[in-house]
Amino acid sequence: MKAPVLFILFVMVAINQCSSQPGIPEFGKVSPAELFQKECSFEKEASAYYLVNAANVEFKLYSDGSSRVKTERRVRIKIINQKGFEFASVSIPYIGTRKSSKINDIEAFIYTLDSSGAVVKKNVDKNDIFKTHAGRKPGLNMVRFTFPGLKPGCIIEYRYEHIENDKYDIEPWLLQNEIPVALSYFQISYPGFSLLDYRQAGQFVMDEENYKEWTIDSTKDVYKKAFLMKNIPSFRSEPLMTSLVDNLKRIEFSLNPSPGFMSVLTNNTDAKWKMLNIRLNFSYRFGLQFNKAIPGSEKLIDSIKALKISRDKINAVYQSVKNQVTWDKSQSLYPDDIVESWKNKSGNSAEINLILLNLLRKTGVECYPMLISTRENGKTDTHFAHLSQFNGVDVLAIDSNIYYVLDASIKNQPYIIPPLNVINRDALIIMSDNPKWVNVSEVRPLIKDSVNVTAKMDKDGKITGEAITTCFDLSKFIRLTEEFKSDKNTNDLLTNDFPDIKSDTSWSTNKTIDSLPLTEYVKFHYELPNTNNFYFLNPYLFNSFRKNPFTDSLRITDVDFGCNQLYTQMVKIELPPNMIIENIPKSILIRTEDSSMIYTRVINQRALNLYIRNEFTLKKSLFYSEEYPVLRDFFKKVYALLSEEVLLNKKE
Repeated sequence: MKAPVLFILFVMVAINQCSSQPGIPEFGKVSPAELFQKECSFEKEASAYYLVNAANVEFKLYSDGSSRVKTERRVRIKIINQKGFEFASVSIPYIGTRKSSKINDIEAFIYTLDSSGAVVKKNVDKNDIFKTHAGRKPGLNMVRFTFPGLKPGCIIEYRYEHIENDKYDIEPWLLQNEIPVALSYFQISYPGFSLLDYRQAGQFVMDEENYKEWTIDSTKDVYKKAFLMKNIPSFRSEPLMTSLVDNLKRIEFSLNPSPGFMSVLTNNTDAKWKMLNIRLNFSYRFGLQFNKAIPGSEKLIDSIKALKISRDKINAVYQSVKNQVTWDKSQSLYPDDIVESWKNKSGNSAEINLILLNLLRKTGVECYPMLISTRENGKTDTHFAHLSQFNGVDVLAIDSNIYYVLDASIKNQPYIIPPLNVINRDALIIMSDNPKWVNVSEVRPLIKDSVNVTAKMDKDGKITGEAITTCFDLSKFIRLTEEFKSDKNTNDLLTNDFPDIKSDTSWSTNKTIDSLPLTEYVKFHYELPNTNNFYFLNPYLFNSFRKNPFTDSLRITDVDFGCNQLYTQMVKIELPPNMIIENIPKSILIRTEDSSMIYTRVINQRALNLYIRNEFTLKKSLFYSEEYPVLRDFFKKVYALLSEEVLLNKKE
């Protein structure tokens, strides 16, 4: 179905207006034509789509140096079918106390058609709009509401105002979303003496026909910029992509509120980073806390200073901070008062890691704050100088020529390996003079599993034995972290789910000792499937691979395994004299041309013992989308082997 003529005219007028704000449909008024639409004209399979997704951002800087960011948000969504009902549950997160951040003037309506074809408008009662705390700290807040009387074909609409005081960053504008967007509009106004840079990011290619940006109603005191785009397809998530944010089409902003004489450096990226480095070093919320006295830490500092080896000092401070301060689940670049966090034994990621930095320096360890963007937050751009790219601060500790990337907010994270959420990411080290960009990388296989099985088969095909799984480094971290256990898009290629094996007893060791691998023991039994006297043994029974994530013929996003990986399996099964092996799958080696992925399988029989060895090696963790055909072909060959079985014949 084609879009209504009136809507098309509205979009074209909006795009062609270059001197004034485009005429976005009036809030609170929906036409019957919009309600009669049965599908999204440019993505017919969509269950819902944005008719309008808009924001008007106003940045003000006051004479005393304080600032205010006011954002007026508008959303109008067409619900096509019941599957689209999920987009009618609205959650608006915001961070800060009422003085620093608040949501105002919320209005929400749902529109349907009655039996005569007239528009019926119903508001969401203000008593059904809930403002709640989203975490243990008062500053983590959420506004939640749903729309009553949802029906396929209805339209929902809401707007609100968000006031943020003493904020200097402009949040990225997401053009692309989980569902299609018919019209995206973003407007920003800021003082005429300020400088605004922006960049387009994400995978989707924009064409000039659907995208426009222009200056509107600007004066020497206030400058205004508008961005408009129409017919934006939904984003399709792909397995093991780098992150959602990395790939969504968006516009990122860098606002320099009061550049003054430094405006001559506006085209010098290195100079911009240097100014940001200076700003952070002399910020009360950041650099001035590096050497701040933390009451109650004196004895700890003295005891750790007595240690002779730097690595021992690093570990001692790291473990002490983890034990003293619990992460409140807020990932942040900016701390509040680290003294309060130490005293209250709770803090956001920045508070915990600046406490770590503070104590490390006081014990004589060379260390630096490292601005990071976690995998969920997206990759940084070294050519786009703005702090809005970062969502956290880790600590780089140095022991001679050994470097440690530390994040004491992460439970189960050993100090000797970098956190999974920053591997293959560029990070910015804040130093006393010039900042330094580094890439957090690791050639070791940080996800590393070793499975050793010793078993015995009886004359009727029942196998009993013991399996010992040793999980090293990040493999241990993944298995001990709840959010990874339920993550279907996990970087780990194996699953702990062995539905056919029956566990008799199981136990594990070294859960709480960072320096030792996690070891899991299982005593088990298993009945081989059979047809008459023929029994079938799957060589991969004790190394259960997840479903092949690379079956699609085309790929848009890059593939990110997180880190290099290594899986080994050694199985020894003692066979009874009456079991004759009729067929053994061939030993095989599969490798890519550059040896970035290698798989080997060796199966043989010696006397009454069957030996099985499998090994999968991943020596490269990031594959660009253009490399996908090679990756897909390799996994296709490996997964084809999973159906090959050892055939045994039971002799009477």
